[in-house]
Amino acid sequence: MLCCLAMIIAAMNAFVPLQAVAARAIPTTSFSVIQAVTVTGRVTGNNGEALPGVSVIEKGTSNGTVTDTDGNYSFSVSSSNATLVFSFIGYTNQEMALNGRTTVNVEMTEDVVALGEVVVVGYGTQRKTDLTGAVASIPTAEIKQFPMARVDQALQGRTSGVYVLNTDASPGGNTMIRIRGLNSINGGNEPLIVIDGLQGGNLNSLNPNDIASIEILKDASATAIYGSRGANGVIIVTTRLGVQGKPVIDAGYNIGFQKLARKLPVMDAATFARQYNKFRMTDTGDGNIPTPQFTDEQIAEFERTGGTDWQDEVYETGVMHNYQLGISGATEKLKYLVSGNYLDHKGILLNSAYTRASLRTNLSADITDWVDFGLNYAFTKETYKSPSFRDEVAFVSQVVNNAPRWAPTEPVYDDNGNYWVHTPGYAASDTWNPVASAVEPIIDNPTFRNNANIFLNFKY
Repeated sequence: MLCCLAMIIAAMNAFVPLQAVAARAIPTTSFSVIQAVTVTGRVTGNNGEALPGVSVIEKGTSNGTVTDTDGNYSFSVSSSNATLVFSFIGYTNQEMALNGRTTVNVEMTEDVVALGEVVVVGYGTQRKTDLTGAVASIPTAEIKQFPMARVDQALQGRTSGVYVLNTDASPGGNTMIRIRGLNSINGGNEPLIVIDGLQGGNLNSLNPNDIASIEILKDASATAIYGSRGANGVIIVTTRLGVQGKPVIDAGYNIGFQKLARKLPVMDAATFARQYNKFRMTDTGDGNIPTPQFTDEQIAEFERTGGTDWQDEVYETGVMHNYQLGISGATEKLKYLVSGNYLDHKGILLNSAYTRASLRTNLSADITDWVDFGLNYAFTKETYKSPSFRDEVAFVSQVVNNAPRWAPTEPVYDDNGNYWVHTPGYAASDTWNPVASAVEPIIDNPTFRNNANIFLNFKY
């Protein structure tokens, strides 16, 4: 009997843990209900104006909407803790977490980098990516990267389809600009220059420090607004205005030097004298007795002194001084710029120089909420000084041409301090003393320019 009782107790002990295990193995299931939330709000820009067409998307999904003409939006999201992403061309993307809210108003911030891709064209502004090769834009950073005396230097080698060539090497000399080659046989090929909306400007008179942007319109679609005047392309220059904040004073000075890269190889005086003597000793058969032009003593003196290097006499080290002073600034209602520049460029050829004094005043003011006033005024005085060396000038006075042709055996001045003239009977008698040709002419060609542009903009 005791044996049976022990067996019953053992069976009961074994059965109890089986019940416990079975109880723990029973699974439990819970259910949750996802409830959509309607979110509303309004999107505006920096100035408080409504932004229509702004994309509003629930982050991580394709669920979204766009703002209406008043900048309002309304749509359903999956949770009150969702995150909204706001995006619009020209503005920085913004993310806003709901955190239980059902109304979210957003003020978008302008994207400065994106706005930098907007370029000026005849009809206003367009995105640069929409224009492909029709418009070339030169960033302001490239203009300021290298000190330059003239704006046309900013165009050289920086834009495709634009050919820039200095037609002469004199300081302030003429520049030829061709956009996509020659467009006319009998007519002109110069592009139209537009400075701050004023057509017919001159690039040489501009101070490079005053430039905000340069746009080059190359084909008919971009230049159509200018008609036949834009047939050779259009160069649009926009000058600077101040930015909001404290007034900024811009002062600068730079100096540059120029030298002749390489002289033409010519004979020294002693070699020239020996060669000329050989020529004079040639029997011409006319019965005259050949006689040398130079004695041995003269040749020895030429070997000692070297004679006259006419290229050294007419060329020197060119120096360019450039002074800049300006002030700019802006308030909520007013933007202004006052800038002055003085350029003094002494060329490598004797008596060649170019000076430019310029003053610019730009003003933009909000008179009322619907009227803006603007003023762009520029004064420039240029003075050119260049000896004769171009083809249209009399051949006898061309300094660059005559310097290597004059005999090194002839001095610059005679014993009385007067300019040396040709020794009768030898050397190039059809030319003048190169130093006299460079120094003596009084060649001052002052040019004055006054450009003013006054305008009113009416908003509606």
